[in-house]
Amino acid sequence: MLVGSATSVCHKGAWSHGLPQCQATCKDPRVPVNGKRKGNTFIDGDTVEFTCDENYSLIGSSISRCMGGRWSSALPECKASCPDPGIPVNGERVDGSFGHGKHLQFRCKPGFWLVGSQLIVCSEGTWSNEIPTCRAVCRDPGMPENGTRIGDDFRDGQMVA
Repeated sequence: MLVGSATSVCHKGAWSHGLPQCQATCKDPRVPVNGKRKGNTFIDGDTVEFTCDENYSLIGSSISRCMGGRWSSALPECKASCPDPGIPVNGERVDGSFGHGKHLQFRCKPGFWLVGSQLIVCSEGTWSNEIPTCRAVCRDPGMPENGTRIGDDFRDGQMVA
């Protein structure tokens, strides 16, 4: 792209315009689906910045620079985030976030055991599994006097005899 005047006139020993420059341009990098772009010039050295709409996560670089006719990074994508799945009764979230490709991890409070997946992953707005549940653990009922007991699993729903 020509930057500066394409012509110059010699008048009384001086040129009317300085020497123009030829700068590389990049193609329009487009706008990600469910996103926005800040920056509308695509000349060598220019940058554009990408953001996603609310409840979408940016996958890729948020800034790209036009360098020698090419963008420094590929067009990012905006993937749907997942809704808050909640917290199991008698449980808690250990860590994680709701963005695409992110995970949540759960555990149960003392005296409860986890039923279901401890880890769930967000993929384009959908969790990989339901949140787990936390079931009570019963105390050891002991041994009957002059008897025996069959079973050592004291979790909710288990039986000893």
